[in-house]
Amino acid sequence: MDPETKKKSVKQIFPRYHQLDVVDKLLADVKGNGVGQKYLIQHSAGSGKSNSIAWLAHQLIGLEKDGRPMIDSVIVVTDRRILDKQIRDTIKQFMQVSNTVVWAEHSGDLTKAITDGKRIIVTTIEKFPFIVPQIGAEHKNHHFAIIIDEAHSGQSGRNSAQMNLALSGLASDDEMDNEDKINTMMEGRKLLGNASYFAFTATPKNKTLKKGQFAMNKMKAWQGSYGVSDYTGIVSPAYFIFDIDFDNLKYFHYAIRSKVYVNFFAQTSDGIRVGQWDLQMDKMKEIPFIVPPADEQIQIVEYIESALPKYDDAICVLREEIRGLEELKTKL
Repeated sequence: MDPETKKKSVKQIFPRYHQLDVVDKLLADVKGNGVGQKYLIQHSAGSGKSNSIAWLAHQLIGLEKDGRPMIDSVIVVTDRRILDKQIRDTIKQFMQVSNTVVWAEHSGDLTKAITDGKRIIVTTIEKFPFIVPQIGAEHKNHHFAIIIDEAHSGQSGRNSAQMNLALSGLASDDEMDNEDKINTMMEGRKLLGNASYFAFTATPKNKTLKKGQFAMNKMKAWQGSYGVSDYTGIVSPAYFIFDIDFDNLKYFHYAIRSKVYVNFFAQTSDGIRVGQWDLQMDKMKEIPFIVPPADEQIQIVEYIESALPKYDDAICVLREEIRGLEELKTKL
């Protein structure tokens, strides 16, 4: 609806691949595992996160099991009042029934909204401390989905006090930014059992990689961008990091980087075009790993490391030839 003319218009919006993908996977997991799970979703700024939240909220209230709704109410939590209205308006645009969505401006509005059968309730982070006790005590026989949108919060910790309250004491360090607090909440054990939590973040932080861990760029696994690290440092959020329970890490490193496994990772990656392929964690479980006897592993490693200097020298020679040809090209 146009805020000035009050005229209504209809516009059809199709989800982009990543929006359809994340909503479908979340819905499938809720169907399969029921209410009470925790989800942390990386959804970069400017990629339609508000629409993804709206689609998710809309479809969560439509989930059924044995003819009964799996979710009684969806509560969408934002951390700024202007975003509260933005999210609320976005969700309303997807709703065919106007009174499905309500804004819980005051803490007492939540109970009334649930009692009145409102399916989607939007509120701010300040109200969240009052929401948790009400859900846990007064409505323990209801099932809820709590969608937390914290991506627009500052990384400087200015909203730390509000977020600390929202997390009900799970995070009390004022130096922690909002993403740290969301991660703490998602990893904690104090969450209500009658609610599923969906935390959307747009600014994931770099990850710490330790020597001996296995790091994999999930968007470039099909190119062989992975291996056992010889260093301790920082990698981007696009990397999976694993602790490896394997005696001969060198064999694991060389084997997993062979062309056979690069092809495996290419086959199990998803995406609409090569440059945007993405490897999902659960797909890695489908890839078999060959483990020969320990003495054969040692022999394989020794052979590879004895041959590597020859290949390194050959690569250096080729690079010098390429550099010479590039210089010649500039003179022609």
